[in-house]
Amino acid sequence: MKKFILSDIKKQLSEGGNPQIERIKQLMLYYYEGIGIHTGEKFISGFDKKASTLIPNDKDLVSAIYQLCVEAAKGVEDNQYMMNCIARVGKQGMLDVYDRVKTDKDLNVINCVVFMFCLERFTVCCLEDNTLTDSILKQTSELYSFKNLMKNMIKQKSWFVPLKAISIRKPLEIMHKQIETKSTNITLSRFLMKLNLLEAILADSAKGNFSNALAGIALIFTYLPSFSTVQSRVYIEGEKSLNMQENNDHWGDLYRVWNYALVTSELKGCAFFGVKLLLPSVNGKQVDRGFRQARIISLYGMLNVLIRGGVYTEYNSNDQRDKAFTRKLGWANLENAIAYLIDIKTSTKH
Repeated sequence: MKKFILSDIKKQLSEGGNPQIERIKQLMLYYYEGIGIHTGEKFISGFDKKASTLIPNDKDLVSAIYQLCVEAAKGVEDNQYMMNCIARVGKQGMLDVYDRVKTDKDLNVINCVVFMFCLERFTVCCLEDNTLTDSILKQTSELYSFKNLMKNMIKQKSWFVPLKAISIRKPLEIMHKQIETKSTNITLSRFLMKLNLLEAILADSAKGNFSNALAGIALIFTYLPSFSTVQSRVYIEGEKSLNMQENNDHWGDLYRVWNYALVTSELKGCAFFGVKLLLPSVNGKQVDRGFRQARIISLYGMLNVLIRGGVYTEYNSNDQRDKAFTRKLGWANLENAIAYLIDIKTSTKH
């Protein structure tokens, strides 16, 4: 399945020669404008110096996007919880989702992989230069005004995006300040992340996705815990040594696949926005401050596009959601959460 999908993506990216490359570049500018780092005429201050990183030259453009897809696929393979979800959904179930996206007239496979590339490059640039975070926060401040968020809620008939926006911008501001002052507040990080998780659990519960909500509760109670560094047993993989960092990294793997089930329930363009969870800059990283920073920057970029829903109408036109698919993911995540909790129990017995 992986080989088929990657081969098909490469074929679609390469078709059309120079006209296709020009279309991809225009699509990139469109998405960067949605993220908030392009005005429609030029990149904003700071990001203008990263133009060659954000949009590679014509010769390397297609290969750079394809290479990112390869890295994203590896991240999926390395996530034991994600592989369990794929097994529960089934090969045909995953291919059905891919085919549905492939034939979507507004948000097809090319849109998805180009958006993933834009989010990844935006995130990496901000990780490399913290002043760019300040630049994007200033550029998008009006976007997060109370008036604009209320307009979004009324237009989309959903409180999910405005509430998520509020719960992400403030933590990004706090993290940006901590990096500037070279300080860390783990207690605050725990509180903000758990608040974000609680918001998602309530959203799952409101949609009747109780199995995924229960998996989210397990994530809340196990985020950045003070486990001992003794050796442990991994429930899914068999015998292996684990320390506290490895336990936390497994938490990150579980969080990503649990979050994907939420996205497939909440967002009409779920296949499009779900690529955010495949970013190599976030996926498979150690759950430390670097992970928290990459996660929140990439999520902020995605939310900037979502909040502009009134302009970017295609993100809410065709409904890519599938209740049966989401339900299977939810049950698989509940299995994953139980497996993770068993692993924690064996870690803390000694």
